[in-house]
Amino acid sequence: MNTPSHQPAVSTRRMTAALLLLAATLSAPAFAANDVLLASDADLQASASDAVGNLVILTRAGTPQLPLLNVQRFDAQGHALGAAVSIASASSVVSSPALARNAAGRFAVAWIADPQGSHPQVLEQSFDIDGTARGPALTVATLPQRFSFFGTDKVVAVGIDDAGNSAVAWSNLNRIVDIPVGDGLIALNIDSIRVQRVTASGKLSGAPLLVAAEAAAPVPGIGGVASPAVLMQSGGDFSIAWHAGLARGAVRVQRYAGTSGLRVGSLKTLQQTSDPALLRTLPDGRWFAVFEGLDAQGFSDIDAHMYSSAGAMQGSAFRVNTYSLYSQDTPTLASDARGDLAVAWNSLGQVEGISSGAASYDIFVQRFRADGSTFGGEFRANSYTSGQQTDPQALLDAVGNLQVIWTGDGAQGYGIYLHYFAAP
Repeated sequence: MNTPSHQPAVSTRRMTAALLLLAATLSAPAFAANDVLLASDADLQASASDAVGNLVILTRAGTPQLPLLNVQRFDAQGHALGAAVSIASASSVVSSPALARNAAGRFAVAWIADPQGSHPQVLEQSFDIDGTARGPALTVATLPQRFSFFGTDKVVAVGIDDAGNSAVAWSNLNRIVDIPVGDGLIALNIDSIRVQRVTASGKLSGAPLLVAAEAAAPVPGIGGVASPAVLMQSGGDFSIAWHAGLARGAVRVQRYAGTSGLRVGSLKTLQQTSDPALLRTLPDGRWFAVFEGLDAQGFSDIDAHMYSSAGAMQGSAFRVNTYSLYSQDTPTLASDARGDLAVAWNSLGQVEGISSGAASYDIFVQRFRADGSTFGGEFRANSYTSGQQTDPQALLDAVGNLQVIWTGDGAQGYGIYLHYFAAP
């Protein structure tokens, strides 16, 4: 995030910012209510909703040495449904938690548990609509002890279909394999992506599928494959998307049949995009991708690309955010059953400006039709504007009602907040 260290001196820029904010305010949907506090003293890890907007959040509490993962259900307006349920306790280090929910309300959680002195494991646990666990956590895979990951690479992803079957994908990043050459050995770094299907009854379905494997440089982020995402498709099929390429400047996508695990169609390579989790399939088979770019002044902004069903770029990338004086970052993408989309992101200085080196973030949103055209202008999601509001997550129900969740300051103190917007 690029935060300027001085106050802008050009008055026309301030006037432009004021006019843009006024235009966004006039075109924004009316707030349904004040921001709703969902949780405090916890870190938001993931969120998911069903077809009518009933919500699940996955949070992490405790300490790095004694972590706890909890799930909590809410209705669409943020009223708690039952008590929080703990799914991972202090018996091991927990990392890379992921969450998915189907239209009916069943949901699945996946994560890595790293017991001291033992091999890390990929675990999955699924829950019924009422939050009842389908059974104990299921060990999906055991990873090598030399398993490692770097930076922001996500190493676990999960999806769940309408019947309650789930797919868990994970990456082995920079696994070192010793290759015999002559009288010695050469260490070769191999990155791989695998996926395991799990039945609605909590059983492993077949063996893990090898999605991709590539040699990587011994430097994080150069070559190899990383950051898998699970995209659920019609009829129980699913697609796995992941980083690929020399500098991971492309996303590859492979579809699989949910029932057999066989590959469906050809491998797609989407150029000039960077985050597999910020990719959605549109009803006509095309793809919509969101990523962070840079504007002419070197500040980050939010860009998007449309792709054909074959993965070919359609036109040039376009900017999502309207306000562009300072950094816009950390995008999130949601889609509904009709293919309409919503992008939410952090916006620096858009509400209160920048003064004396101080800057605050707020959450802004732009909605799109399934054809990629915008409807309405960008609008602010948080009603409370003092302090920092960061790390948004956006969700859409089947008919386009929007939920925006973030972490930040609010009228009830620091915590995880929700704002609900009815469909336009």
